[in-house]
Amino acid sequence: MTSNGGCSAGDDLLRWVSEAGAGSWERLRDACAYVAQRHRIERRPWRFASELSALGHLDIDWRTRSWSVAPPAINVVPGLGLCVVLTGSRPFYVDRRFEHATDDLDVFPFEVEQAPAPAAKYAKCASVEVAERVATRMGAHFVIDPASALTKALLTVDEVTIDPAPEPPLEEASRFDPVTLRWDLDHGRRAGLYRIDLHGRPVHRRLDECGSWWAIDLSAGQFLSVRDRKEPVVRWCPAKGDSPARFDVRRELSLPVLAERALTVSSGLLPRTDGDWRRYLNVPREIAERIAAALLQPLPTTWED
Repeated sequence: MTSNGGCSAGDDLLRWVSEAGAGSWERLRDACAYVAQRHRIERRPWRFASELSALGHLDIDWRTRSWSVAPPAINVVPGLGLCVVLTGSRPFYVDRRFEHATDDLDVFPFEVEQAPAPAAKYAKCASVEVAERVATRMGAHFVIDPASALTKALLTVDEVTIDPAPEPPLEEASRFDPVTLRWDLDHGRRAGLYRIDLHGRPVHRRLDECGSWWAIDLSAGQFLSVRDRKEPVVRWCPAKGDSPARFDVRRELSLPVLAERALTVSSGLLPRTDGDWRRYLNVPREIAERIAAALLQPLPTTWED
């Protein structure tokens, strides 16, 4: 971890959504495109927005095509040694409140760059009482073990609400292959998960064995598709030496929002991709087991670096 005061595209976008508060997807999409252009990077708006959501800064309702910024929160995360993570809204005045609240001999603030996403902000506190004092000074929510609360609210993927949907234009659709984990244009109208592009964002439809079409979330559709796959798509690695415990998921798969947040808040960082896997750090076995169960997946243990 290194400290740096640089401003990434994600920092700019987080400042904008924090000041705006809420709005339509179309407005957020335009803001994402503007920020990407300003920073001269190529990144689709839905990916920018999804990263802010995963980090706990933004709540997105794709059904109503709307979003709202989450309130600021100070999170005490097990395994980080009384190192709290700041999530939620981060307008200018919240940044200043964080600086003032952590101007204390018992608190050491720092941040970690993860451009183009927003920098992660932390404060090393002498005790839980000191961490709560920081939250009170800021006027922020104080949350102990946020990952545990998030996973307790997590539905299994076969409980996720799906709605009847019209048949999509199949000449423009691709089907998710549960063996290769790739999207195949040569699908032959077989049952499974399909993807089409709508208004600049991929949307997903499930064709069941009876020939009925359903609107479904990407993560639920993918994990239902791989439910009977022989090769594992998630795994857990215990802590080894200086390396924290971690949760791995195949890089081709999308996680439910609450699962993604539980994993990112466990370290305050987005995952890193290593080969075929996305790796989330500082994830206790209990959290990993709850998430795997919600995904209807076994949880093998790996000792790979």
